[in-house]
Amino acid sequence: MIPTIVRLELWRIYRKPRSWIVFIAIAVLVGIVHSVMALQGEQLAEMVLQNIKQQLSIEGDYLHGYLVAFIIQGLLLVHLPFLVTLVAGDLIAGEAAYGTLRLLFLQPVARWKFVLAKFFALVGYVGSVMLFLAVVSLGVGVALFDVGDLVVLKTNGVVVLGRDDILWRFAGAYAFNWLGLLVPASLALLLGCFADNALAPVVGTMAIVIVMTAVSLLDVPLIESLADGFFTTHAAAWRLFFDDPVPFDTIRNSAVVLVMHCVVFCFVTALVLQRKDIRS
Repeated sequence: MIPTIVRLELWRIYRKPRSWIVFIAIAVLVGIVHSVMALQGEQLAEMVLQNIKQQLSIEGDYLHGYLVAFIIQGLLLVHLPFLVTLVAGDLIAGEAAYGTLRLLFLQPVARWKFVLAKFFALVGYVGSVMLFLAVVSLGVGVALFDVGDLVVLKTNGVVVLGRDDILWRFAGAYAFNWLGLLVPASLALLLGCFADNALAPVVGTMAIVIVMTAVSLLDVPLIESLADGFFTTHAAAWRLFFDDPVPFDTIRNSAVVLVMHCVVFCFVTALVLQRKDIRS
């Protein structure tokens, strides 16, 4: 039963124009970045690395597809949560707005199964977004700019990764970001239970994300301890795949925190909908 509902939910997601906004936005931004890098990328790379390139041994050009894909991933992941919640917030709130939620719950299927199916549909949708990002940023970037050693600037130094030691890091980073985007999507799904329009869950989710991000920037011991539990803090762990050596224990712990957020949000969503009066 659940697989059938998941397929139905996926069909409902992809048939709506708003679901394609994120793909269009990714294509436009990646196209702009590729154009800028093709025109002035060499000069920008020289400016950034002029103080350290004498101490580094880098094979090939500074500018290549790996660097472009890394930059794009950092740029887009600031905005992708907003675009993804446009879809997630509509899955329940949209049903309530159009009056189909009542008809849905009259079906002889447990309500928690509908919630689980909607979440699995979100998993598939977010996965398709990350796959598209990987293809147009990394795939097209490598085709346009070739490959080379990747120079990653850190706050405490510089990491130089060999060209043969990079692809698996991107695979891990994209997979981790898939999980990271599922958390705000699950939160928007939950907030949709309390709204009768698709905009309110989006605004609520982004307000929470902005507050968490702003609070985590405060250099106060108490705030730092609190920020350790924020999903926004752990979502940034994708960058750790480009450390050398990779801190897999830290990445695993962050992944566990993100998974727990998804589980809690889905559980509360099912609980709220179970008690929701469909006659109101």
